[in-house]
Amino acid sequence: MSMDAIARGLANKAQTAIANGNLPYALSTGFSTGTVGRKLQETLSARDFGAKGDGKLLSNGAMTAGSATLTVSLSGFSGFTAADVGKAITVPGAGTAGAALVSTIATVVSSNSVTLAASAVTTVTGQQVTFGTNDTAALQALLDYVTVNRRQAFLPDGIYCVTSTLNVQARPGWGLSGNGPECSIIVQMTDNVPLLDLGGVAASLLHTYLLEDLKLSYAALQPSANTNASCMVFSTMAFWGSLRRIYFERGFDGIKVRSGIGGPWGQNWDDFRFMQTLSGSAMDWTGATNGVPNNRWGRMVVEMNNMAKPAFNQVRGYNWSIESIEMLGSVGPNSGGGTGQQLFNLQSGSTVDINCLKLETLNYTGTHAFTSSALIYAPSGAVRIRQLFFGGTQSVFNTTNALTIFGGAVRDFQVEYFYTTLSQAPVNVTVSGASSGRVVIGNLDDANGVGVIPMTNIGSSVGANMVTYARNAVRRLSDDIGNADYTLATNGGPTVIVAQTALTLPRSVEIMADTNYLFNGYTVTVLSRGAVNGTNTLTIKAGGITKATISSDNYAVELTWRRNPTAHSGWVITRQGAA
Repeated sequence: MSMDAIARGLANKAQTAIANGNLPYALSTGFSTGTVGRKLQETLSARDFGAKGDGKLLSNGAMTAGSATLTVSLSGFSGFTAADVGKAITVPGAGTAGAALVSTIATVVSSNSVTLAASAVTTVTGQQVTFGTNDTAALQALLDYVTVNRRQAFLPDGIYCVTSTLNVQARPGWGLSGNGPECSIIVQMTDNVPLLDLGGVAASLLHTYLLEDLKLSYAALQPSANTNASCMVFSTMAFWGSLRRIYFERGFDGIKVRSGIGGPWGQNWDDFRFMQTLSGSAMDWTGATNGVPNNRWGRMVVEMNNMAKPAFNQVRGYNWSIESIEMLGSVGPNSGGGTGQQLFNLQSGSTVDINCLKLETLNYTGTHAFTSSALIYAPSGAVRIRQLFFGGTQSVFNTTNALTIFGGAVRDFQVEYFYTTLSQAPVNVTVSGASSGRVVIGNLDDANGVGVIPMTNIGSSVGANMVTYARNAVRRLSDDIGNADYTLATNGGPTVIVAQTALTLPRSVEIMADTNYLFNGYTVTVLSRGAVNGTNTLTIKAGGITKATISSDNYAVELTWRRNPTAHSGWVITRQGAA
């Protein structure tokens, strides 16, 4: 039997008492021994507290300024009835200066028309209208009960309309489970106020809690000016909590941590979807304090189409891991006037391991104003990414000012595998713009053949002094290059080049002058072992420029590269002699 079925089977008297807020009835002597009492202790439903969850989304809503009459389309809607009188209703754009009009249904005119308790201030057409029973008081009573009594509750299928913030008391040991984010939906009908405030009422410590299988939404799309419209807010430090299978949509921020509050730590968060209707960010922790250790995030989908801020803005933590983040649609306008948004702007000192990070369908063009010109900014931080993917249909990097994937004064930055499927050659973008610390790139792979994103800009950035390209840093011995000229492979070639066949003509070895793969400390050794004889020498070149000549056998030359705006000039002979 489902949780909802158990809850619906409660005695009518108990249901009525709890819905009316008569909780002493449920807590009276003998509560734990009776049939109703046992079921209440096993499962609580939001409907036991009077929540209806009968909200509806209607299309093509229209109102005329000065009139209280609303007309809607009957497409997918059976029509208004007398039972709808008194229900809460939101008409986006019909309020003052284009804000949402939040009112109640006063009278039903026809199946597709009602009169509201308030008149429109702005004429609108084609709006998505939300209406339903105002479940604010019922859901607040449910949350108060489960937090005070350390209980788990169920939110059955439905759209639950609320007109003010739901405040969750800062207490441990409670939970609220829906029936899935496409089934159990809470909609904030009022503009520019938070929907769910965790710790909104100070009481004790907020920990060991569970929220799952919900969608947190707004009746009207919240513009970027509505900075208080957060789907979920943390107003106190929370720890040892679990959030899973939650969708965030139509608000400003998906998750907001208030300034001066310790950030959530020891959390297990999984299966989040931050939908493309968010206008601010997926998460904003600006001003969050304390170390924020031991967070584990599972899979997250971040649709960045309309975000005005970095997707993860001022988030912080250490001993922190993320399993998979899929970031989609970074194509909207940014604060610099170009397109595409910053991915991460972490607080100083943060450290995180990311297993998979994917940015698909991206369009970085024009001018940006990202901190340190970086998509991933982690000052004094350490970030390790196992798999990094940028690509998708018509994915473009072509910015006016320089852009880096990660930059700033980092402590440690590692990417094991960076895979791109761009639709055109990247312009004005590099992998690393780090000005300090250690940067290690394992492998760069350009699937479409339009060109890899260069590791650094050796002319204008000291990043080439910080980065190591692991594939070219491993000491590998070549096969005998034979009696022929030889060109070193740029991506993963040998670092010790051996000539063992007697030369019949002077030959050359061309080492790398490709700025995509050069880094400070990259070392190549050329060795003649039975090759050079008489005038048949072995000349070492970079970019066609001679760097050294081996004129006797059993002789080696070691060259090491350091940053130089002219790539071939960065090669310096660091050792040579008989070998």
